[in-house]
Amino acid sequence: MNELTSHLWIQFLRKYGPIPQNDNMYDEAIQRASRHLKFRPITFESPYLKELKDNFRSETPCSIILTGTAGDGKTYLCRKIWEDLAGDLDEWNSEKKLRKTRLHNGKILIVVKDLSELKDDEKQVLLKDMALSLHDSSSNMLFLVAANDGQLIEAWERIQGNSKVEEVRKSIDDALFSGTSQCGKFPLLLFNLSEYGSVKLIERVLDALFAHPGWDGCDNCHYSSNDIAARCPIWENLQRLKDPLLQKRLFSLLSLCDHNGIHITIRQLLLLSTNALLGHPETKDQLMHCKDVPKLIQEGKAWYGNIYSNVFGTNLRRRRLPEIFEVLKGFGIGDETSNRIDDLLIFGMDDPDENQRLYFECLVGEDQYYGANRQYRMLQSAYIEGEDPDAALEFFEALVKQRQRLFFTIPDTDAEDLRLWELSVFHYAGEYLNDVIGALARGSKVPSRIVNRLVLGLNRIFTGMLTSSEQYLWLATSGSNSQSRISNMVEGRISVMPDRGEYISINNDERGMIFLAVNIDPETSVRLPLHLTRYEFLSRVAEGALPSSFSRECYEDILSFKSQILARYRDVQAKYETPIRIEDEMLIRLLDLDARSQLIERQVVVRLEGQI
Repeated sequence: MNELTSHLWIQFLRKYGPIPQNDNMYDEAIQRASRHLKFRPITFESPYLKELKDNFRSETPCSIILTGTAGDGKTYLCRKIWEDLAGDLDEWNSEKKLRKTRLHNGKILIVVKDLSELKDDEKQVLLKDMALSLHDSSSNMLFLVAANDGQLIEAWERIQGNSKVEEVRKSIDDALFSGTSQCGKFPLLLFNLSEYGSVKLIERVLDALFAHPGWDGCDNCHYSSNDIAARCPIWENLQRLKDPLLQKRLFSLLSLCDHNGIHITIRQLLLLSTNALLGHPETKDQLMHCKDVPKLIQEGKAWYGNIYSNVFGTNLRRRRLPEIFEVLKGFGIGDETSNRIDDLLIFGMDDPDENQRLYFECLVGEDQYYGANRQYRMLQSAYIEGEDPDAALEFFEALVKQRQRLFFTIPDTDAEDLRLWELSVFHYAGEYLNDVIGALARGSKVPSRIVNRLVLGLNRIFTGMLTSSEQYLWLATSGSNSQSRISNMVEGRISVMPDRGEYISINNDERGMIFLAVNIDPETSVRLPLHLTRYEFLSRVAEGALPSSFSRECYEDILSFKSQILARYRDVQAKYETPIRIEDEMLIRLLDLDARSQLIERQVVVRLEGQI
């Protein structure tokens, strides 16, 4: 392949990036570009494609609903099934909203690639027909319907007064809620593409991207040179994106998104990968084209196309970033730092500490392209000498890029010493990944030190006291309001370690989502979904942060959790305890702190005068 071919390949690749386009016609736009530029799309085995093909080839096929958010690949799956069944391509490319083809067993398959394209009355007719066919085992009709989550439920709910439709709707609701594919007793399968993990998806995206023959033309390009000063930033970024350590850190961020309840679609992952390779703030649409490369190299601006910053969309100049970059920027990587890291980046090469000098040389000095290149050293020198205020501002921008680069390049062996995750707002994210998500995935228990620390955070929020108690979870109120800032009237306590059915643990559910369980007795448990933000919040509170100032939303969530525990705890106590009526006195149990800041209970007897 020649250089002209590689130019066309990069032009085609840009179509996957954050450029203005009609999101509702994304698959169609890629197909048009593919035909025009004569490059096959970036293809890989999409989630559930095999299951869909096997279903429609079987002797007893079911109807199928594909749901998920925009960009999950629903239209793509519908098209692949249409092609697999030898459906008429002209009909697929037509303006029809309902497409029909015949299966091998003679049944008619109706394909709706986007339910939102239908008018309300058209939707009602379609869904009624679908419901009737699902109730009739002799029906000759099958359906493949794609719809976003909210649109799907809303469309079914709009059909009133039809018992058969209502039965089907309820089965779909139940399948969505439980995460299963089988919809009740009906020959209907539901695949929720939003349930598929981002890490599995990005692995497929990158493998397909690296294997695409479009890159073949770059091998002989003049700018894929070994000469750093003349090397193409697109080519450089491609080699770096293949780095296992960079991929591991990127996968870690996406895994944290999954466990924080944030779903990343295939479209967003393709956009992320493309921007990582082509991003540059001083090119059209902030994405590089081959024709930009000579000028960028000549002007010494190739390093602005830093892949480590492109991952966070810092090359993009727009008020509203694509969703993936808003999400990843939420980690604060580049803006967050530590004195150790900034001392390393600013003074490391002249630091009197030999260890710091070694770190600088290995982590900054040896990277002549995006690390201590000529431009960075000039800005660094100008900042240290303090003669040019404008150079100082430019150096601060360069520091952001360097912190982002370090996040992806600090080896695992040095991550703890350099406190890698202090480069993000989530200081406990590494622990959450390794000792919580990782431990549970391996079938191990979460270390007791972590459970105890989270209980300490809960105790400080539940009581409003700066306690160090972590062996028991204390339940207290202010006497009238369980959500008062200070609660010192004891209702009970729950042991962290197993004790007659009481214990506190961290587990994961069938979908792999983490939760903290407060088990009050063998039959009663209250769960708190423990996503990354809550995990960080409770850990920071245990560390000494003020609960309401760190995260108001998390603080209110934990107080709500306290109310749930109190309600269930009272129910349990009512089963086992016999109320004792004392006519002339009342026993009050008050919380206090001992000399070691441990919570202790003091009992006070109050004499009552008159009648209660």
